[in-house]
Amino acid sequence: MKSRISFFNAPLSRDTFRRCWPLWAAYLGVLLLMLPLRVAGEAQWVYADGSRPDLNRTVLQLAEPTVVLAFFAAILTAMVMFGYLYNSRSCGRMHALPLRRETVFLTTCLTGILPLLAADLLIALLTGLLFCARGLSLNALLSWLLTAVLSKLGFYGFACFCALLTGNLLVLPAVYVVLSFAVYVAENCARSVLTHFVYGMRYYERTVLDFLSPPVYIMGRLRLFQDPSTGLCELRGLGMLAAYAGVGLVLTALALVLYRRRNMETAGDVVAIPVLKPIFKYCLSFGCALVLVWGMDQFAGTSLFDRLWGWGAALMALGLMLLGAFLGYFAAEMLIQKSLQVFRGKWKGFAAVCLVLSVFTVLWELDVFGYERRVPEPSEVRAVLVDRLELEDPENVRAMTELHRMLIEQKAESEPTQSLNAGVELRYLMKDGSTLVRYYPIDHDEAAMNDPDSAFGRWEALFNCREARRLRTSFRIEPREENIMSFYLSWTLPENGISVQKTLYFTPAQAMDFIENAMKPDAEAGTLGRRELAETEEYLDTATNLSIALEINDARTREKDPNGAVPWDSFYLTLYTDSENCLRWIEENAQVEILTQRELKQALEAERGALGRLG
Repeated sequence: MKSRISFFNAPLSRDTFRRCWPLWAAYLGVLLLMLPLRVAGEAQWVYADGSRPDLNRTVLQLAEPTVVLAFFAAILTAMVMFGYLYNSRSCGRMHALPLRRETVFLTTCLTGILPLLAADLLIALLTGLLFCARGLSLNALLSWLLTAVLSKLGFYGFACFCALLTGNLLVLPAVYVVLSFAVYVAENCARSVLTHFVYGMRYYERTVLDFLSPPVYIMGRLRLFQDPSTGLCELRGLGMLAAYAGVGLVLTALALVLYRRRNMETAGDVVAIPVLKPIFKYCLSFGCALVLVWGMDQFAGTSLFDRLWGWGAALMALGLMLLGAFLGYFAAEMLIQKSLQVFRGKWKGFAAVCLVLSVFTVLWELDVFGYERRVPEPSEVRAVLVDRLELEDPENVRAMTELHRMLIEQKAESEPTQSLNAGVELRYLMKDGSTLVRYYPIDHDEAAMNDPDSAFGRWEALFNCREARRLRTSFRIEPREENIMSFYLSWTLPENGISVQKTLYFTPAQAMDFIENAMKPDAEAGTLGRRELAETEEYLDTATNLSIALEINDARTREKDPNGAVPWDSFYLTLYTDSENCLRWIEENAQVEILTQRELKQALEAERGALGRLG
């Protein structure tokens, strides 16, 4: 083969293609099943009203599966293309060719990605030829094609970069998967550790560094949107995919730099770049430290921390992290050294890991970062989330912050009971678009439940404030007789010493009469929409044994729903003694015995006592 300066060698590419064509044939077959055959199956359906499925939606719904396919296709292709790097003989034979390293790398890299992109284009053209005349738009097809191409460029560039980090073929997919999810997993595991001794922290708070884990970030933000006014579908998130594709190209360039400087004698090594060996060792140490605590939570339960709080929980977590760090540190040494004799002379590095973990634990327990003490200013808050309702009234926002300060002041009393008492989640929606979440245990004893100035009493007042009641009784769909799917009354009565629930259904016309003459007036008066958190004295005296259930379901607006689902609205409301209009309507339209919860409870106790005496 004649030696000359070039960036692509056609004979080498053809030889690689002849050996590896089954990989791309399999990928083409999967795409054929995923897109044209799927669309063909959908196109055959005809709904009862004579309409047909929206082929644009069908194609765009395949965006997420296409990203998943690209994730796996990228690493499989990189393993096949760069497989010669992981065998000394193959590596020596490849680099004995009269070709520059740049030429070998770029030829190998392009030979891997171009058939994948060609398969995407071929499937898109085939689908367009078959279905564009049957309602499939060019925009939808191009959106799918862009999803396939951009995700492929991003993941393949990352896979090529990972291929240069190791000298072992079996380690390559592990490195690819671990690095793809490392930041997301590490952040969640760190939260799992801190939850046990940082007052107010909740495990499932939203992660903030998930953009460094592309599969997680993409799958969480690649969304199908349908314009309510036009019904047109649109795929959102292509800009994000373009950014990741750019990162993939940058990583490909970095992989070329590593390839030029790679020692080919590293074939078979777990870490092929010498400078990365200590990084690998320490990352595995800290990763194992965090994962061990998370694993103990998942598989051993939280019983390890049930009776621990503060420094006790912090020291328990630190002990588990040190054990995990020990396992990770010396496992990394064994992999790097390819030997089990790694304990002599390696303790300084492990001591450094222990010091970092200890400082990490102490800083959080001492609240050096101010996490436990932070209470947002009401002026910074757009809304507070209570019972999945966004409360924007400044008074309710201020009430939330005052409750928050009260719970912080009660840390000494509340923290020891966090494994015994139920908790309350305080969620702030900030004006800058961020979300602040805290979770605190609250006493649910009888004294706390009946004291309006206790933490429980304040939370219950916020839970049932006027704004919350209004939102619970607001209609998202304007009710009409033709879209009322069901309306019924349920009530509880004592029979033979047990509570028996009964149900009475009403017609849509009666439902409209109830809505206009009972439900809306009580909602405006603020006497409807209350929900109790516990059986307090006030609840027993004011809550009745009646509940109403109403479902509105407008199937005719299917095309206008942004998520493609049938719009619906539902209400399930307990009636209280001050819901005068609703109670009056029920008295006029149903033969029902209306009791307060206290009267119901007393009647049950009386019947049980009578039955006991007869027995």
